[in-house]
Amino acid sequence: LFRANLTTTPQWSDFGSLPRGAISPDLQPCVYSGHIYCIFKMDRSDDKASLFRSPLNGHSRVADWQPVDLPVGQWRFHSYCFTHSDTFFIAVTRMSGTLEPSQIYRKTNVGTWEYVCEFPAGLLAYGLAVMGHQLVVFGGCSEFDYKCPSQSVHAIDLNDVSTGWHPLPALPCECIFPRAVAIDNAIHVLAYKDSTHTWGTEVLSLDMTTTASSSTTALSTTSQWSRNTIPLVPLAACGLVVVNGQMVVVGGWIPGDSDDVQKSVFVYHSESGQWLPLPSLNTAIKNALVVAYNNKLVSFGGSGQTYLLSGIEILQVAAD
Repeated sequence: LFRANLTTTPQWSDFGSLPRGAISPDLQPCVYSGHIYCIFKMDRSDDKASLFRSPLNGHSRVADWQPVDLPVGQWRFHSYCFTHSDTFFIAVTRMSGTLEPSQIYRKTNVGTWEYVCEFPAGLLAYGLAVMGHQLVVFGGCSEFDYKCPSQSVHAIDLNDVSTGWHPLPALPCECIFPRAVAIDNAIHVLAYKDSTHTWGTEVLSLDMTTTASSSTTALSTTSQWSRNTIPLVPLAACGLVVVNGQMVVVGGWIPGDSDDVQKSVFVYHSESGQWLPLPSLNTAIKNALVVAYNNKLVSFGGSGQTYLLSGIEILQVAAD
């Protein structure tokens, strides 16, 4: 992962803090147009979503968080930010008496919020990845108390949502809050809970090399999800991100000991088939949120052993 043009051994360093009063989010932020975007809740007794952004100025600390208006409505803080092409997207879930599928909105730098579509029936914004022009959503729950995890996987063309959602092979096990990334022609999911309802971590992979490349053709594959082709990460509740085409997991805790929160960081080395250690965080964290930009890793949110964390750390992985 690290390039030879770094003159010193990289270490994690302080990079700022969350917005004042913000309670740690637990879904993916993103980098868009020189800013980091994330949805927080601002009141322990209220699950209402609040969207903030802060400029990323080289090595300057993340400190200037500014609120960003959300689409009209009341939305739960359990939401995703993601990008495609030059457009910013959010997947949000309405706060209402009945549980409705999550909804997707988009916005350009100068535009207003535009409704895109809603998730497939019964699915909430619990896991997603962007692969080319396709949005892949998977897992999720029909309830907020983790009782009904779904194994279904669907994809939609962000360039033409009128084609609708198309099913992909179902996940081979139930998982809560699946973290997912797309690398080359494969989708990788970090599954945190299996069908026996025991905590653990497993990497599930779906080979998409049989996918049609036409922008007007639905995402499809004849492959099935593979289990353990990538060795198990010895941690649960890790942050997950892709840097320079390689999968990185950040923090987490050792299953069976909820107090044993970790500072460890690993990168998956595909040639050796091993997880290799990277410099450790300064603060132990589980459920970390991680973004990558300009050869840097930024970790924030999550919690320590007994408390939520407000600090942000950065690691330079290659020279700018």
